Amino acid sequence: MKQSSPNAFLDRLFFSDHNNGIFSDKTLLQDFEVHDVIILAPVAESLQGIENETDIPWNETITSDFIASHILKCSSGLGYGLYGKTKQFTTINGKTVIIKNDFVYTDKGFSSVRHAKLLYDHLYYSGDINRPPYLIYFLDRPLLKSCFDSCTRIPKSLSVSKSFEKITNFQQIIRLYPLISQKVKQILTNSLKKLRSLEESSVLNLDNIRQIIENTVISVINTFKSSRTSSIKNLLKAEKFSEEDVELLIENYVCDETHDIVFFYLLKINKERDKELMDSIISMEYIDIHQIGLPIINSEIIDRISDAVNCFKQLEKRRIPSERLTVLLKTVQFLVTSTVKITKESQRNKNYNKNMFQDTSNFLKNNLGGDCLIPMLLLVLIRAKLNNLETNLVYITHFSFLNTHRGEESYALSSLEAVLYHILHQRDKLKMISDCNIILWNSIKSGDIDILESIFKKQHPSFNSDINGDSAIMLGIKTKNISSITFLFNQPQFSSEFLLNDRDIEGSTLLMVAIKLEFKEAIDILLQKLKTCSNQKFFNYLTQKDYSGKTICHYLFYQPYLIYELGPHLSWKSRDKQGQTPLFSLFMMHNHLDYKKIAMDAIEIVQLIENNNLNVDDHFDNNGNSLFHIINDSECLSKLLSCRGNINKRNNDGFTPLICHIKFGRSKLVKIFLNDKRTDISAKDQNGFTAIHFLVQMNLETMNILTEIVNIEERTSYTGSTALHIAVQEKSLDCIKYLVKNRSADINALNYKGDRPVDIAKDQEVVDLLDEFAFFKNSLKKQGKIARVVRILFEDDSSIKFIIKSGFELNLVDFKFLYKCLVFQYSELWVPSLHIDFLDPCIIPSRPSKSILSAFLNCFDNFLQILLQHSVFSTDELLWEFVTVPQLYTHLTTERSQKKFLDKDKDRQEKLMSVDEINDIDFFF
Repeated sequence: MKQSSPNAFLDRLFFSDHNNGIFSDKTLLQDFEVHDVIILAPVAESLQGIENETDIPWNETITSDFIASHILKCSSGLGYGLYGKTKQFTTINGKTVIIKNDFVYTDKGFSSVRHAKLLYDHLYYSGDINRPPYLIYFLDRPLLKSCFDSCTRIPKSLSVSKSFEKITNFQQIIRLYPLISQKVKQILTNSLKKLRSLEESSVLNLDNIRQIIENTVISVINTFKSSRTSSIKNLLKAEKFSEEDVELLIENYVCDETHDIVFFYLLKINKERDKELMDSIISMEYIDIHQIGLPIINSEIIDRISDAVNCFKQLEKRRIPSERLTVLLKTVQFLVTSTVKITKESQRNKNYNKNMFQDTSNFLKNNLGGDCLIPMLLLVLIRAKLNNLETNLVYITHFSFLNTHRGEESYALSSLEAVLYHILHQRDKLKMISDCNIILWNSIKSGDIDILESIFKKQHPSFNSDINGDSAIMLGIKTKNISSITFLFNQPQFSSEFLLNDRDIEGSTLLMVAIKLEFKEAIDILLQKLKTCSNQKFFNYLTQKDYSGKTICHYLFYQPYLIYELGPHLSWKSRDKQGQTPLFSLFMMHNHLDYKKIAMDAIEIVQLIENNNLNVDDHFDNNGNSLFHIINDSECLSKLLSCRGNINKRNNDGFTPLICHIKFGRSKLVKIFLNDKRTDISAKDQNGFTAIHFLVQMNLETMNILTEIVNIEERTSYTGSTALHIAVQEKSLDCIKYLVKNRSADINALNYKGDRPVDIAKDQEVVDLLDEFAFFKNSLKKQGKIARVVRILFEDDSSIKFIIKSGFELNLVDFKFLYKCLVFQYSELWVPSLHIDFLDPCIIPSRPSKSILSAFLNCFDNFLQILLQHSVFSTDELLWEFVTVPQLYTHLTTERSQKKFLDKDKDRQEKLMSVDEINDIDFFF
C-alpha cells in the first residue's frame, strides 16, 4: 500500500509523486544529512481549500521552491547560542528566516515580510531503521505568499491604513513640523509673560486678559498661515479641514495652553460673586421639583432633570471654553427635548464619554419652551452644586473669539445667565421653601407627629418630594418609622390612586420598597389599602416593573410568607433586564437562611399556576443559565428534575449544569446529575473541557463516581490537556495523588504542545511529587536498588541536565563517560548502547524541541534500567556512584577502572595453563 500523510506539505516532501517528479528526501534532501536540516511544516488546516480563480486545490499548487523555503539548514558546526535568544537560519534554497520567541519571520530572499507561529515539534522516522529521525516544527501558516492569499478577500478598510493618525487638535499638527512648533511656543511664552505682568502692575481685569489671549490667537494663526508648506496643505486637505476649522483648532490650543493662569485670574476677579452664588445654592438645596413653577411634571421630566444633572457635572472636568459650552448645550438639550436618552445604568454610574458631547445642532426642534427650561435649569444647578459658576460663564462667554455664537448657543448662555440672576435675587423666597421642606422630611424621619399635624393643617405637601425624589410616604417607608407611616396613611391626600402611582427614583413602587426593606407593618397597611381598589388595578399594580425590570415577584425572597399570599396573582415568567424570572431570582438566593423552603414553595406555586406542567426551559437569564445551573439544594434539584426541561442545556460559556456544579464544588448535586440517565457526561464547554477536566473542584467521593464512568485520559479540544495536566496547573496535590495512585493516570501524557504534566508545573512541591511517581513507575515489583531518569532541565547556555531520582543533575558528558568506562572495564560483556543520534534540543534557542527531549529521556532511562537489571552491572560501584553521588570525579573513576581492568587481566592470565602442562591429547582437542 502506498504511504501518504494527511498533511499535504509532508506528503509532497516524503511520499507523493507530483507532475512526474518525486518531491522527497531523495531529491530536495538528498544533499543534506538528517542532522543538517530542520523542516518547518505548515499544519494541514492551513493548506486546505480551493483557489478562487482556477478552482485548483491548494495542495496541488505546492512547488519545490515552496517546500525548500520551509527547510532550514543547521550544520553541526553551527553555534546554538543561549537558550531563549533570537537566531537566524538559512533555508536550503538560500533564503533567510529569523526565529524569535514562538514566531518565524521571513527575511532576505522572500518577496514579502510574513510570520508564522511555531506550534509544536515532532520527530519523523523514515522507513530506514538505521537512519535518525528528521526534526519537524509545525507552523500555523505557510511562510510564502502564494495562491493561499488570493483566496482570502481582505476588506479595503482593513488592508489600507493612513500614514498618519487622525488629526483632532493643533498639537498633533505642530508636532509634525518642529519649526512651526518653535515659533508658536515663542508666541505663547511672550503671552504668558504679559499675563503675569498684569498682576504685578495692578491692572488685572477681564478686558486686559481677554485682549492678550485674543492677540495670541491671531498671532498663532498668522504664523501658521505664513509657514504653510505643500505638505501641510496636503495634510489639511486629507483631513478635509477648512480655514475656519484650523482657526478653531488654534483657538482651542491657545486656550488650553493658557488655561491655568487665565482661569486662575478669572477666579480672583469673580471670587465674591462665585461665593455668593454657592451660598445661595446651598441655602435652597431642598427645593422640590413641584415647587419651581413647572406647568407639567411627569416621569419623563424627572428623568430629563436627572440626566441633565449628571451631564452638567462634567463642566468641571473640561478646560477650554468650547468644551464647556458643549456641556452646557448638552445639558439644555437633555432638558428641552426627549430625543436624547441615557440608560438608567449610565445615569447611575455617571458613565459619560466624549461621544456624548457631539452633534448639538437642531436641538430647538420639538422641545419645551423657556417657561419650562428656566425652572428646570434652576433645579439642575441646585442639585449639581458646582463651584465657580460665574467664572465659568465669563470664561465661556468672553474667550470664544472665533465662534460667533449661533442661536442655540446664545439661547443656552442667556438661559444660564438668567438662572444665576434668579438664584441671587430670589434667594430668600427659595430658601424659605427649602427650609420648610427639610422640616417636613426630618419630622417624617423622626416620627414627630405634632410637627406633621401642624404642617398638614397649613398646606398639602402630598406631592412634595425630597432631594432623592421620594414622596413623604415613600420617605416614611424608607426610614421604617411606623408612627409617620400610620399618620400619613390616614391623611386624605394619600388616596388609593396616589399609592398606586407613587414611585422612587429607581422606579420602585411603595410595596416594592416595603418588601425590600422587610417592613412588614408597612406591607400589611399597604396591602389593606390597595385591596380596596378594583381587582384589575390591584393585579396591574403587582405586575409593575422598576427601572431594572423587576416586579414585586422578584423580591419575594425578602418576605417569603408573601409567596403563598400573593404568588397566585403574580407573573412568574416576567423577565428583568438580566433576563431573570422571579423563580430564577429566588433560586439565586443561595445564602438565604430559608433557601430550601422558599425554593420549594416557589416550585409548588408555579406548578399550581401551570397545572403541574412547569417547564424549566422557560426560566433562564441573559447568560444562558437555566434553573438547573443555579439550583443549590439537593432536594430542590430532585423535585426540579421531575419537571420538563433540558438538563444538558449549555449556558453562554458552554457549561452544562453538570459542569457548572462541578466548578462550584457542589458534590451532592453532581451525584444527583450523574445518577440521572439523561445527563450527558461527555458534553464540552466552549474551550473543549468536559466534566473530567474540572476534577480539581471535586471532593474524593465525587471523584470516585465520575472517574468510574469517564475516561480520565480524555483531552481538551484545543490544548490537548488531560485531567492531570489541569490538576498540575491548579497545583492540586490531592487531585494529582488521586489520579495517579487510584486511577493510574499517565504521567507522561503529552498535550498538543508536547508538554507532559511535569513540564508545565510551576510549583516545586508539584514537581517533586511527579518526580516521585515517575521514579516508582513500573518499579514496585522490582527487588533491590532502583534509580530512574525522571526529568530534563535546560540551562541558560543551552546545555541540558538529566534529573536522576533522587534529584541529582547529570549532563550528556556524564552518560557518555559512564558508557565508555563500562565498555573499557567489561570488554568481554555486551553493554547497552546509547542511541543519542539526535539534533541538539536547543538548535532553535527560543523554542527548544520537546520531542528530542522526550527521546533523550526515554533513551537514557532505558539505558539506566537495563544496567540496573543486569546481573553484573547492577553490582558495580561505578553505576551506583553515577546515580547517587552528586558530582563525578572523572580522573579518579578513570584510574580505578584502569586498575580494575589490569587486575582482571592479570587474574585471567594466572588462571590460564601453560603449554608445558598440557598433554598431547588435551592440546589436540
